[in-house]
Amino acid sequence: MEAKFIPNIKPAYLHSMALAKGNIPLSVNSNTESRTPAGQLSFKAGGMMLNAPGNFIQNPLDKKVYTMLMQVSSPEEQKHLDNLLKTGRLTSTKSNDSSSTLQNLYKILSEPRIRGLDSRKIYNETLKILNNPFKINQKFGDIPKYLTGTLIANHWFNSLTIPYNSDNSPMKTFKAIDIPKNMKVDCSGTCVAASMEFNLADKKPAEYARYVAGLTSQDMCVKSKLKIDNISESRDEAKQAMKDYGLEYKMFDNDTVEVCIKPDRNAIVRARVQNSFHKPTTRSALDVLMQSTFMQLGSANTYNALNDKREEESVADGKGLTESEKNFAETIVDSESRKTSITYQDVDDDAKLTGFNFDYNTTLNHLLKSLKRDTNIIIGITEIDNDRSIIGGHEITVIGAKQDKNGNIIFVCNDTDDDYDGPIEMPAKELIPKIHHAGIPFDVIGNEQPKPNPDLIKKYFDI
Repeated sequence: MEAKFIPNIKPAYLHSMALAKGNIPLSVNSNTESRTPAGQLSFKAGGMMLNAPGNFIQNPLDKKVYTMLMQVSSPEEQKHLDNLLKTGRLTSTKSNDSSSTLQNLYKILSEPRIRGLDSRKIYNETLKILNNPFKINQKFGDIPKYLTGTLIANHWFNSLTIPYNSDNSPMKTFKAIDIPKNMKVDCSGTCVAASMEFNLADKKPAEYARYVAGLTSQDMCVKSKLKIDNISESRDEAKQAMKDYGLEYKMFDNDTVEVCIKPDRNAIVRARVQNSFHKPTTRSALDVLMQSTFMQLGSANTYNALNDKREEESVADGKGLTESEKNFAETIVDSESRKTSITYQDVDDDAKLTGFNFDYNTTLNHLLKSLKRDTNIIIGITEIDNDRSIIGGHEITVIGAKQDKNGNIIFVCNDTDDDYDGPIEMPAKELIPKIHHAGIPFDVIGNEQPKPNPDLIKKYFDI
Protein backbone atom coordinates (compact mmCIF):
# COMPACT_ATOMS: atom_id res chain seq x y z
CA MET A 1 0.00 0.00 0.00
CA GLU A 2 1.29 3.42 -0.87
CA ALA A 3 1.16 6.59 1.15
CA LYS A 4 1.84 10.22 0.49
CA PHE A 5 2.42 13.71 1.67
CA ILE A 6 1.67 16.78 -0.39
CA PRO A 7 4.33 19.48 -0.38
CA ASN A 8 3.52 23.11 -1.18
CA ILE A 9 4.29 22.79 -4.86
CA LYS A 10 2.23 22.26 -7.98
CA PRO A 11 1.42 19.73 -9.10
CA ALA A 12 1.30 17.76 -5.87
CA TYR A 13 3.25 14.55 -5.57
CA LEU A 14 1.85 11.28 -6.79
CA HIS A 15 1.32 8.32 -4.50
CA SER A 16 4.42 6.42 -3.51
CA MET A 17 4.96 4.20 -1.53
CA ALA A 18 -14.53 0.59 39.94
CA LEU A 19 -12.75 0.22 39.36
CA ALA A 20 -14.70 -2.10 41.80
CA LYS A 21 -15.15 -2.47 45.49
CA GLY A 22 -15.09 0.87 47.24
CA ASN A 23 -15.37 3.21 44.22
CA ILE A 24 -11.72 4.25 44.34
CA PRO A 25 -11.54 7.75 42.81
CA LEU A 26 -9.36 8.70 39.90
CA SER A 27 -6.65 11.18 40.81
CA VAL A 28 -6.54 13.86 38.13
CA ASN A 29 -3.61 15.46 39.92
CA SER A 30 -2.03 13.15 42.46
CA ASN A 31 -1.47 15.93 44.94
CA THR A 32 -4.86 17.66 44.73
CA GLU A 33 -7.97 16.75 42.79
CA SER A 34 -9.81 13.46 42.52
CA ARG A 35 -13.07 12.28 41.07
CA THR A 36 -15.31 9.25 41.37
CA PRO A 37 -15.43 7.04 38.28
CA ALA A 38 -18.65 6.92 36.30
CA GLY A 39 -18.75 3.13 36.26
CA GLN A 40 -17.33 0.16 38.08
CA LEU A 41 -15.30 -2.83 37.02
CA SER A 42 -15.39 -6.16 38.78
CA PHE A 43 -12.30 -7.82 40.15
CA LYS A 44 -11.25 -11.18 38.83
CA ALA A 45 -9.60 -13.77 40.99
CA GLY A 46 -6.06 -14.93 40.55
CA GLY A 47 -4.58 -11.73 39.17
CA MET A 48 -0.84 -12.11 38.60
CA MET A 49 1.15 -9.36 40.34
CA LEU A 50 4.39 -9.13 38.37
CA ASN A 51 5.82 -6.06 40.02
CA ALA A 52 5.21 -4.56 43.42
CA PRO A 53 4.07 -0.97 42.81
CA GLY A 54 5.80 0.25 45.98
CA ASN A 55 9.16 0.06 44.21
CA PHE A 56 8.04 2.45 41.48
CA ILE A 57 4.91 4.38 42.57
CA GLN A 58 5.05 6.72 45.53
CA ASN A 59 1.49 8.05 45.62
CA PRO A 60 -0.75 5.71 47.73
CA LEU A 61 -3.82 6.25 45.55
CA ASP A 62 -1.85 5.48 42.38
CA LYS A 63 -0.61 2.28 44.02
CA LYS A 64 -4.21 1.21 44.59
CA VAL A 65 -5.16 2.08 41.00
CA TYR A 66 -2.20 0.09 39.66
CA THR A 67 -3.06 -2.91 41.84
CA MET A 68 -6.67 -2.88 40.67
CA LEU A 69 -5.71 -2.52 37.01
CA MET A 70 -3.49 -5.56 37.40
CA GLN A 71 -6.36 -7.49 38.95
CA VAL A 72 -8.81 -6.74 36.14
CA SER A 73 -6.26 -7.24 33.35
CA SER A 74 -5.54 -10.37 31.35
CA PRO A 75 -2.10 -12.01 31.71
CA GLU A 76 -0.95 -10.29 28.51
CA GLU A 77 -2.23 -6.91 29.73
CA GLN A 78 -0.52 -7.48 33.10
CA LYS A 79 2.80 -7.96 31.35
CA HIS A 80 2.24 -4.73 29.40
CA LEU A 81 1.44 -2.84 32.60
CA ASP A 82 4.45 -4.35 34.33
CA ASN A 83 6.77 -3.34 31.52
CA LEU A 84 5.35 0.19 31.42
CA LEU A 85 5.90 0.43 35.17
CA LYS A 86 9.50 -0.79 35.04
CA THR A 87 10.39 1.58 32.19
CA GLY A 88 8.81 4.60 33.86
CA ARG A 89 6.29 5.09 31.08
CA LEU A 90 3.33 4.19 33.31
CA THR A 91 4.09 6.88 35.87
CA SER A 92 5.11 9.49 33.29
CA THR A 93 3.19 12.76 33.62
CA LYS A 94 4.47 14.26 30.39
CA SER A 95 1.03 15.31 29.23
CA ASN A 96 -0.72 18.60 28.60
CA ASP A 97 -2.63 18.48 31.88
CA SER A 98 0.10 16.65 33.88
CA SER A 99 -2.05 13.53 34.20
CA SER A 100 -0.11 10.28 34.19
CA THR A 101 -0.32 7.31 31.85
CA LEU A 102 -1.70 5.28 34.74
CA GLN A 103 -4.45 7.79 35.47
CA ASN A 104 -5.52 7.94 31.83
CA LEU A 105 -5.59 4.15 31.51
CA TYR A 106 -7.87 4.09 34.55
CA LYS A 107 -10.07 6.72 32.93
CA ILE A 108 -10.37 4.61 29.75
CA LEU A 109 -11.73 1.70 31.77
CA SER A 110 -13.80 3.54 34.35
CA GLU A 111 -15.58 6.22 32.32
CA PRO A 112 -18.15 5.69 29.55
CA ARG A 113 -16.83 5.33 26.01
CA ILE A 114 -18.74 6.47 22.95
CA ARG A 115 -21.38 4.03 21.76
CA GLY A 116 -19.96 1.33 19.51
CA LEU A 117 -16.51 1.22 21.09
CA ASP A 118 -15.64 -1.42 23.66
CA SER A 119 -13.70 -0.02 26.62
CA ARG A 120 -11.86 -3.31 27.15
CA LYS A 121 -10.66 -3.35 23.54
CA ILE A 122 -9.64 0.31 23.72
CA TYR A 123 -7.73 -0.38 26.95
CA ASN A 124 -6.04 -3.42 25.43
CA GLU A 125 -5.07 -1.58 22.22
CA THR A 126 -3.68 1.34 24.23
CA LEU A 127 -1.46 -0.97 26.28
CA LYS A 128 -0.17 -2.71 23.15
CA ILE A 129 0.68 0.56 21.40
CA LEU A 130 2.32 2.12 24.45
CA ASN A 131 4.52 -0.98 24.80
CA ASN A 132 5.36 -0.97 21.10
CA PRO A 133 4.49 2.28 19.24
CA PHE A 134 5.74 0.65 16.03
CA LYS A 135 2.40 -1.17 15.90
CA ILE A 136 0.76 2.08 14.77
CA ASN A 137 -0.53 1.56 11.26
CA GLN A 138 -1.93 3.80 8.54
CA LYS A 139 -3.58 1.10 6.42
CA PHE A 140 -7.36 1.30 6.17
CA GLY A 141 -9.44 -1.77 6.84
CA ASP A 142 -12.30 -2.66 4.52
CA ILE A 143 -15.87 -1.86 5.49
CA PRO A 144 -17.99 -5.04 5.16
CA LYS A 145 -20.06 -4.88 1.98
CA TYR A 146 -23.34 -5.43 3.78
CA LEU A 147 -22.72 -2.19 5.72
CA THR A 148 -21.75 0.11 2.87
CA GLY A 149 -25.26 0.74 1.55
CA THR A 150 -26.53 1.78 4.97
CA LEU A 151 -23.50 4.00 5.57
CA ILE A 152 -23.87 5.77 2.25
CA ALA A 153 -27.59 6.29 2.85
CA ASN A 154 -26.98 7.67 6.32
CA HIS A 155 -24.17 9.90 5.09
CA TRP A 156 -26.36 11.18 2.24
CA PHE A 157 -29.23 11.93 4.63
CA ASN A 158 -26.96 13.73 7.09
CA SER A 159 -25.47 15.81 4.27
CA LEU A 160 -28.77 17.16 2.98
CA THR A 161 -29.17 20.90 2.70
CA ILE A 162 -32.88 21.47 3.27
CA PRO A 163 -34.13 24.99 2.37
CA TYR A 164 -37.36 26.20 3.93
CA ASN A 165 -40.27 28.29 2.65
CA SER A 166 -41.36 31.44 4.44
CA ASP A 167 -43.96 29.43 6.39
CA ASN A 168 -41.17 27.13 7.68
CA SER A 169 -42.29 24.24 5.50
CA PRO A 170 -39.42 22.45 3.74
CA MET A 171 -39.01 22.97 0.02
CA LYS A 172 -39.09 19.95 -2.21
CA THR A 173 -35.62 20.51 -3.68
CA PHE A 174 -32.89 18.84 -1.66
CA LYS A 175 -29.19 19.00 -2.40
CA ALA A 176 -26.99 16.09 -1.36
CA ILE A 177 -23.31 16.89 -0.86
CA ASP A 178 -20.15 14.85 -0.40
CA ILE A 179 -21.52 11.36 -1.00
CA PRO A 180 -18.59 8.91 -0.68
CA LYS A 181 -19.50 6.43 -3.39
CA ASN A 182 -16.31 4.45 -2.89
CA MET A 183 -15.25 3.82 0.69
CA LYS A 184 -12.56 1.28 -0.21
CA VAL A 185 -9.21 2.95 0.49
CA ASP A 186 -6.33 1.12 -1.14
CA CYS A 187 -3.79 3.89 -0.69
CA SER A 188 -3.93 5.84 2.56
CA GLY A 189 -3.08 9.54 2.65
CA THR A 190 -2.60 9.59 6.44
CA CYS A 191 1.17 9.05 6.67
CA VAL A 192 1.64 12.49 8.27
CA ALA A 193 -1.10 11.85 10.82
CA ALA A 194 0.19 8.34 11.58
CA SER A 195 3.68 9.76 12.17
CA MET A 196 2.24 12.30 14.60
CA GLU A 197 0.39 9.50 16.39
CA PHE A 198 3.64 7.53 16.65
CA ASN A 199 5.43 10.53 18.15
CA LEU A 200 2.85 10.84 20.91
CA ALA A 201 3.00 7.16 21.80
CA ASP A 202 6.79 7.04 21.64
CA LYS A 203 7.75 10.27 23.42
CA LYS A 204 4.66 11.12 25.49
CA PRO A 205 2.86 7.95 26.63
CA ALA A 206 0.76 9.89 29.16
CA GLU A 207 -0.36 12.32 26.46
CA TYR A 208 -1.13 9.46 24.07
CA ALA A 209 -3.32 7.81 26.71
CA ARG A 210 -4.96 11.19 27.41
CA TYR A 211 -5.80 11.52 23.71
CA VAL A 212 -7.26 8.03 23.70
CA ALA A 213 -9.40 8.79 26.74
CA GLY A 214 -10.67 12.01 25.17
CA LEU A 215 -11.26 10.84 21.59
CA THR A 216 -13.08 7.66 22.66
CA SER A 217 -15.14 9.50 25.29
CA GLN A 218 -18.71 10.56 24.70
CA ASP A 219 -17.42 14.08 23.94
CA MET A 220 -15.01 12.76 21.26
CA CYS A 221 -12.57 15.63 21.77
CA VAL A 222 -9.30 16.54 23.44
CA LYS A 223 -8.68 19.91 25.07
CA SER A 224 -5.13 21.23 25.35
CA LYS A 225 -3.52 24.43 26.55
CA LEU A 226 -0.51 25.93 24.80
CA LYS A 227 1.39 29.17 24.70
CA ILE A 228 0.11 31.27 21.86
CA ASP A 229 3.64 32.24 20.82
CA ASN A 230 4.30 28.54 20.14
CA ILE A 231 1.95 28.97 17.18
CA SER A 232 3.46 32.22 15.94
CA GLU A 233 5.65 35.05 17.21
CA SER A 234 2.74 37.40 16.50
CA ARG A 235 -0.37 36.91 18.62
CA ASP A 236 -2.56 38.27 15.81
CA GLU A 237 -0.99 35.87 13.32
CA ALA A 238 -1.51 32.96 15.73
CA LYS A 239 -5.19 33.82 16.15
CA GLN A 240 -5.60 34.20 12.41
CA ALA A 241 -3.97 30.82 11.82
CA MET A 242 -6.35 29.12 14.27
CA LYS A 243 -9.26 30.87 12.58
CA ASP A 244 -8.08 29.86 9.10
CA TYR A 245 -7.77 26.23 10.20
CA GLY A 246 -11.20 26.29 11.86
CA LEU A 247 -9.70 25.31 15.21
CA GLU A 248 -11.98 25.74 18.22
CA TYR A 249 -10.15 27.82 20.82
CA LYS A 250 -10.54 30.30 23.63
CA MET A 251 -8.01 32.50 25.39
CA PHE A 252 -7.19 30.96 28.77
CA ASP A 253 -5.14 33.98 29.83
CA ASN A 254 -3.06 36.63 28.06
CA ASP A 255 -0.40 34.14 26.98
CA THR A 256 -2.25 30.81 26.85
CA VAL A 257 -4.87 29.45 24.51
CA GLU A 258 -7.07 26.39 25.07
CA VAL A 259 -7.87 24.43 21.93
CA CYS A 260 -10.43 21.71 21.32
CA ILE A 261 -9.34 19.02 18.85
CA LYS A 262 -11.84 16.61 17.30
CA PRO A 263 -11.91 13.96 14.56
CA ASP A 264 -14.19 14.40 11.56
CA ARG A 265 -17.80 13.30 12.03
CA ASN A 266 -17.31 10.06 10.06
CA ALA A 267 -14.29 8.86 12.02
CA ILE A 268 -16.48 7.04 14.52
CA VAL A 269 -17.93 4.95 11.67
CA ARG A 270 -14.47 3.76 10.68
CA ALA A 271 -13.50 3.29 14.33
CA ARG A 272 -16.54 1.12 15.04
CA VAL A 273 -15.80 -1.02 12.01
CA GLN A 274 -12.21 -1.54 13.16
CA ASN A 275 -13.43 -2.20 16.69
CA SER A 276 -15.63 -5.05 15.44
CA PHE A 277 -13.95 -6.25 12.21
CA HIS A 278 -10.27 -5.51 12.73
CA LYS A 279 -7.85 -7.51 10.59
CA PRO A 280 -4.09 -7.85 11.13
CA THR A 281 -1.90 -5.31 9.31
CA THR A 282 -4.70 -2.71 9.30
CA ARG A 283 -5.38 0.21 11.61
CA SER A 284 -6.79 -0.20 15.06
CA ALA A 285 -9.78 1.84 16.23
CA LEU A 286 -7.29 4.09 18.02
CA ASP A 287 -5.30 4.63 14.82
CA VAL A 288 -8.53 5.63 13.09
CA LEU A 289 -9.51 8.24 15.65
CA MET A 290 -6.02 9.67 16.11
CA GLN A 291 -5.26 9.94 12.41
CA SER A 292 -8.70 11.32 11.56
CA THR A 293 -8.24 13.97 14.26
CA PHE A 294 -4.87 15.09 12.94
CA MET A 295 -6.12 15.05 9.34
CA GLN A 296 -9.12 17.13 10.35
CA LEU A 297 -6.86 19.57 12.20
CA GLY A 298 -4.44 20.00 9.31
CA SER A 299 -7.08 20.14 6.57
CA ALA A 300 -9.13 22.92 8.21
CA ASN A 301 -12.04 20.55 8.97
CA THR A 302 -12.43 19.27 5.41
CA TYR A 303 -11.42 15.64 5.95
CA ASN A 304 -13.75 12.68 5.43
CA ALA A 305 -12.68 9.43 7.11
CA LEU A 306 -15.08 7.36 5.02
CA ASN A 307 -13.09 7.78 1.82
CA ASP A 308 -9.85 9.38 3.11
CA LYS A 309 -10.49 12.49 1.03
CA ARG A 310 -10.93 16.18 1.61
CA GLU A 311 -14.01 18.07 0.55
CA GLU A 312 -12.23 20.93 -1.17
CA GLU A 313 -9.99 20.79 -4.23
CA SER A 314 -6.88 22.56 -2.94
CA VAL A 315 -4.83 19.36 -3.09
CA ALA A 316 -4.39 16.89 -5.89
CA ASP A 317 -6.99 14.07 -5.79
CA GLY A 318 -8.16 15.43 -2.42
CA LYS A 319 -5.72 13.37 -0.32
CA GLY A 320 -2.99 14.12 2.20
CA LEU A 321 -1.73 17.28 3.87
CA THR A 322 0.50 20.01 2.51
CA GLU A 323 3.79 20.83 4.18
CA SER A 324 2.39 23.93 5.92
CA GLU A 325 -0.73 22.05 7.08
CA LYS A 326 1.44 19.32 8.56
CA ASN A 327 3.52 21.91 10.39
CA PHE A 328 0.46 23.62 11.92
CA ALA A 329 -1.06 20.32 13.07
CA GLU A 330 2.24 19.11 14.53
CA THR A 331 2.71 22.38 16.45
CA ILE A 332 -0.77 22.16 17.99
CA VAL A 333 -0.42 18.49 18.95
CA ASP A 334 3.11 18.91 20.33
CA SER A 335 1.79 21.86 22.42
CA GLU A 336 5.20 22.47 24.05
CA SER A 337 7.34 24.09 21.38
CA ARG A 338 7.05 25.60 17.96
CA LYS A 339 8.08 23.48 15.01
CA THR A 340 9.20 25.07 11.79
CA SER A 341 8.96 23.24 8.50
CA ILE A 342 12.29 23.44 6.68
CA THR A 343 12.30 22.68 2.96
CA TYR A 344 15.54 20.99 1.91
CA GLN A 345 14.87 20.20 -1.73
CA ASP A 346 14.38 22.89 -4.36
CA VAL A 347 11.57 21.70 -6.60
CA ASP A 348 10.07 23.51 -9.59
CA ASP A 349 6.41 23.76 -10.60
CA ASP A 350 6.73 20.58 -12.67
CA ALA A 351 7.74 18.59 -9.57
CA LYS A 352 11.33 18.30 -10.74
CA LEU A 353 14.25 18.41 -8.33
CA THR A 354 16.42 21.38 -9.35
CA GLY A 355 18.70 21.73 -6.33
CA PHE A 356 19.03 21.69 -2.56
CA ASN A 357 18.56 24.53 -0.09
CA PHE A 358 21.18 23.31 2.40
CA ASP A 359 24.37 21.33 1.98
CA TYR A 360 24.71 17.79 3.31
CA ASN A 361 26.51 18.65 6.55
CA THR A 362 24.05 21.42 7.46
CA THR A 363 21.09 19.08 6.97
CA LEU A 364 22.85 16.37 8.97
CA ASN A 365 23.46 18.82 11.83
CA HIS A 366 19.78 19.92 11.82
CA LEU A 367 18.72 16.31 12.31
CA LEU A 368 21.31 15.46 14.95
CA LYS A 369 20.66 18.64 16.96
CA SER A 370 16.92 17.94 16.89
CA LEU A 371 17.45 14.40 18.17
CA LYS A 372 19.59 15.73 21.04
CA ARG A 373 16.50 17.66 22.21
CA ASP A 374 14.80 14.30 22.71
CA THR A 375 12.37 14.92 19.89
CA ASN A 376 11.49 12.77 16.92
CA ILE A 377 11.59 14.36 13.47
CA ILE A 378 8.81 13.83 10.93
CA ILE A 379 10.33 14.11 7.47
CA GLY A 380 8.89 14.10 3.98
CA ILE A 381 10.97 12.01 1.59
CA THR A 382 10.78 11.78 -2.19
CA GLU A 383 11.55 9.27 -4.90
CA ILE A 384 12.86 10.60 -8.21
CA ASP A 385 13.35 9.09 -11.68
CA ASN A 386 16.39 9.36 -13.93
CA ASP A 387 15.34 12.85 -15.00
CA ARG A 388 15.09 13.96 -11.36
CA SER A 389 11.29 14.22 -11.64
CA ILE A 390 9.56 13.39 -8.39
CA ILE A 391 7.45 10.27 -8.80
CA GLY A 392 6.38 9.76 -5.19
CA GLY A 393 6.54 11.02 -1.64
CA HIS A 394 6.03 9.67 1.85
CA GLU A 395 6.33 10.75 5.49
CA ILE A 396 8.44 8.79 7.96
CA THR A 397 9.87 9.59 11.39
CA VAL A 398 13.53 9.83 12.40
CA ILE A 399 13.81 8.60 15.98
CA GLY A 400 17.54 8.18 16.53
CA ALA A 401 21.04 8.01 15.09
CA LYS A 402 24.13 5.86 15.57
CA GLN A 403 27.49 5.17 13.97
CA ASP A 404 28.53 1.99 12.21
CA LYS A 405 31.96 0.42 12.61
CA ASN A 406 33.34 2.70 9.89
CA GLY A 407 32.07 5.87 11.56
CA ASN A 408 29.21 6.42 9.13
CA ILE A 409 25.97 7.89 10.53
CA ILE A 410 22.94 5.58 10.46
CA PHE A 411 19.49 7.01 11.14
CA VAL A 412 16.90 4.91 12.97
CA CYS A 413 13.41 5.53 11.57
CA ASN A 414 9.81 4.45 11.78
CA ASP A 415 7.56 3.89 8.76
CA THR A 416 3.85 3.39 9.49
CA ASP A 417 3.32 1.82 6.06
CA ASP A 418 5.95 -0.94 5.92
CA ASP A 419 4.12 -3.90 7.53
CA TYR A 420 6.86 -4.11 10.15
CA ASP A 421 6.32 -3.53 13.89
CA GLY A 422 9.82 -2.27 14.55
CA PRO A 423 12.41 0.38 13.63
CA ILE A 424 14.23 0.51 10.33
CA GLU A 425 17.73 1.85 9.66
CA MET A 426 18.84 4.10 6.81
CA PRO A 427 22.37 5.39 6.17
CA ALA A 428 22.53 9.18 6.34
CA LYS A 429 24.10 9.27 2.90
CA GLU A 430 21.05 7.48 1.51
CA LEU A 431 18.38 9.31 3.52
CA ILE A 432 19.47 12.97 3.42
CA PRO A 433 19.27 13.39 -0.39
CA LYS A 434 15.66 12.12 -0.21
CA ILE A 435 14.47 14.67 2.39
CA HIS A 436 12.12 17.24 0.93
CA HIS A 437 11.13 18.80 4.27
CA ALA A 438 11.33 18.18 8.00
CA GLY A 439 9.67 19.53 11.13
CA ILE A 440 12.59 21.02 13.06
CA PRO A 441 12.44 22.72 16.50
CA PHE A 442 12.43 26.47 15.94
CA ASP A 443 15.57 27.13 18.00
CA VAL A 444 17.65 24.59 16.05
CA ILE A 445 17.49 26.61 12.84
CA GLY A 446 18.27 30.04 14.27
CA ASN A 447 18.97 32.55 11.51
CA GLU A 448 19.83 30.01 8.83
CA GLN A 449 17.97 30.67 5.60
CA PRO A 450 17.41 28.29 2.67
CA LYS A 451 19.66 29.10 -0.30
CA PRO A 452 18.69 27.17 -3.45
CA ASN A 453 21.80 25.76 -5.07
CA PRO A 454 21.59 23.60 -8.22
CA ASP A 455 25.29 22.69 -7.89
CA LEU A 456 24.51 20.70 -4.76
CA ILE A 457 22.72 18.04 -6.82
CA LYS A 458 25.98 16.60 -8.11
CA LYS A 459 27.58 16.79 -4.67
CA TYR A 460 24.63 15.05 -3.04
CA PHE A 461 24.41 12.19 -5.49
CA ASP A 462 28.18 11.72 -5.57
CA ILE A 463 28.22 11.16 -1.80
